[in-house]
Amino acid sequence: MRSVVRVNPFAEVNQVAEMIERAFGDLRAPQNGAGSEPIRAWSLPVDVYERDNALVIRTAIPGVKPENVNVSIEENVLTIAAETQEEITEQDRVFRREFRHGKFSRSLLLPEDIDTSGIEASFDHGFVRITLPKITPVKPVALKIPVKYVTDSADEPKPADEAGSE
Repeated sequence: MRSVVRVNPFAEVNQVAEMIERAFGDLRAPQNGAGSEPIRAWSLPVDVYERDNALVIRTAIPGVKPENVNVSIEENVLTIAAETQEEITEQDRVFRREFRHGKFSRSLLLPEDIDTSGIEASFDHGFVRITLPKITPVKPVALKIPVKYVTDSADEPKPADEAGSE
């Protein structure tokens, strides 16, 4: 008697990848020093939502002063950039390192309907909030076009009953 065994090839690939990562660490991630774990790729987390006809982008940047945050827009791409300073020195005995330091940035493609003249950015308790007002769409206006009555002119042919009476 034969039985059907379902095989998920992706599960096997994931198992092999996990075994390699356990044995050698994440080879794609930069190392943060001797005897410590690799730093995973740092992506600045953002919340993007719409409120009151404006796009709001919120991100957490702990350990950065507001004057060291650079927010810019170029060709409809918003970029948030900053740098955190290293507090641990070579003389410190490190047991675990999870905080990242150095330069980082995050870029987001903006929709076309953003009013760039009214953008505001604020910083509060380590959170940067960027408010991008949307352009109020111009509502189409219906135009009433009057239809004029055209009187007889020399260029227009006359109706058949008028042509024969001449």
